[in-house]
Amino acid sequence: KMEAKQAEAPPELLNVAKYLRSTSHLKTRQGILNGKRVEYFKGKTAIKALQKDSYKKLKNVPKITNEAEASRVLSEVMTHAFYLRVERSGGESGARNRPLSVTTTQQWSDDQYYAWFYEGSQLMNYLGGLGLIGIVFAAVLFPLWPPILRDIVCITPPNLIDNKKLNNDILSDIIDIDESNNTNNASENSKHIDKTTENIKLINVPI
Repeated sequence: KMEAKQAEAPPELLNVAKYLRSTSHLKTRQGILNGKRVEYFKGKTAIKALQKDSYKKLKNVPKITNEAEASRVLSEVMTHAFYLRVERSGGESGARNRPLSVTTTQQWSDDQYYAWFYEGSQLMNYLGGLGLIGIVFAAVLFPLWPPILRDIVCITPPNLIDNKKLNNDILSDIIDIDESNNTNNASENSKHIDKTTENIKLINVPI
């Protein structure tokens, strides 16, 4: 099995595979292999990736100073089935999701293509998935949160409140209430107006 061969890889070769599996270091393309979508790359891009400064800063990896050494290391990594040589068929040049097939001859060559059979470290994927589930779960249970927590989430920061606008809104609400309760009785109108005036004074809004 692929996993068994990968588990037998020396630590330094495993570190090379982990480094290359990061899309920030190695440009990959997408293809279809046995009905499944996979990522694959060209040999030249892998050689260039192993000559970058980011690789030179790694510890416990084979030392590489030229293309020949990079090719040798990549060939050794391939023997542990982290990736296998494939052929492309059909589709135009540059097309996405082109059909792939594993070749019978598994030899390293910088002008050939190689499909990944190694997923790399899944720790960040797991953490990201758990974080997303936690956010969704918290949103669903929002009505069950303690009142104080709901208030903290929903409250508007004081510095974002326009005091003048707030006072105007209060004044408008008071007037609306007064008009809704208005009757044809002149004495009742007077009482409502007096009450409105008192409320306006309490909130320090100029009449």
